[in-house]
Amino acid sequence: MATTAYTDVLSKIQTLLPTGSQITASDHRQVEVALLEFAESQWLTGDIKEIDCTDAYIAANFEGGTGPTAGLGIVGGEREGWAICNGNNLTKNRGGRTSIGYDDTNYAVMGATGGFTDSAVIDHRHEYQDAYFAEINGHKPYAAIGGSGNTDSDNGYYYRNRNGAVSSSPPPIGYRPLTDNPEYSQGSGLNKNMQPYIVTLFIQKI
Repeated sequence: MATTAYTDVLSKIQTLLPTGSQITASDHRQVEVALLEFAESQWLTGDIKEIDCTDAYIAANFEGGTGPTAGLGIVGGEREGWAICNGNNLTKNRGGRTSIGYDDTNYAVMGATGGFTDSAVIDHRHEYQDAYFAEINGHKPYAAIGGSGNTDSDNGYYYRNRNGAVSSSPPPIGYRPLTDNPEYSQGSGLNKNMQPYIVTLFIQKI
């Protein structure tokens, strides 16, 4: 691996390309090679780059197919020495995944994966008591809930505030009668659980 540093390149320029002198092709070559080595050393094995490109660009610069070299940068192309992060060529498959920061004291250890594209919505019930349900069978077991303690037909007069149920007909603006609430809500199935996103290509130096 090239290890030419910035100071190495600068030194060659100052010593081999002096002002006002004839410069040999050999000296030029040394400076140019040093520049190429310095540029190459800016990316190290394992470094990840995110690029915005087209499908045509991917096809023109990376091996296709499904074999072990799929996603490898084509020799002689712009991305030689790189590979798409698809699980081949010593890369991890980053397709359809976001990244989170490393944390060796938590679940975010290096190489860990997790999360789901779909989020399950489970049947569930939100049970509660109000004047309507409290008076089923003609009794009101919890005095703080309110209600007439008699029948359900008059519960539209009651609304709930922070201290319990209060009688008023009609309820004040912004309040609903206690009997107007649903008994429970439920749902099931799969919903997408993804933040707003844009698709880019992750490649790795190999």
